Order: sequence, then structure tokens, then C-alpha cells
Amino acid sequence: MNIVPNKHCPIKKVRVTINQPLWMNREYCYLTTQAHRIKRQAIKTKTTDDWTEYKKFRDKAHIMKAKLKLESIANYSNTSEKNSKAARENLQL
Repeated sequence: MNIVPNKHCPIKKVRVTINQPLWMNREYCYLTTQAHRIKRQAIKTKTTDDWTEYKKFRDKAHIMKAKLKLESIANYSNTSEKNSKAARENLQL
């Protein structure tokens, strides 16, 4: 009975990210999606060129993530009070 509706309009599960960390920006999200796309391509083709390209994008994303987190912590520590519990909750690290 459920075969026909499931075949023509299947239920798709979608991951929704509502609460992104304050440090995350569009450029970082773009780099991570590019790295994931290149990784999938490298897994399929299994060439060393694709793997080196993936490693470059992965490293760029990792370095950008560290810089953004440090900038966010520095900005927040300059503007926040001395309440460390509230600071950790707001930073979402």
C-alpha cells in the first residue's frame, strides 16, 4: 500500500543547522563544503592530484577555523564581563 507513494514522493531527511557558532561565517562554510566535495571526488577517482587538492582545502578550512575562533574569543573577552560560565555558553565552542 505504501509502495506507490514512497516511489513517487519519498520522504527525505534533511539536516538543519539552526544555532551556528558566532565565529562561523560564509567563507568558512564555503571552504568546508568545497573540501567535502573534493574529498568525495578523490574517493571516487583515487588519484593523488585529487587527494592533494583535498588536503589543501582541508588545511585552509582548519586554519581559518582556528583564526575565526581566536578572533571571536578576543572580541568577546574584550566586551564581556568576568562571568566565565556565560561566556562559554555564548561562544558555543
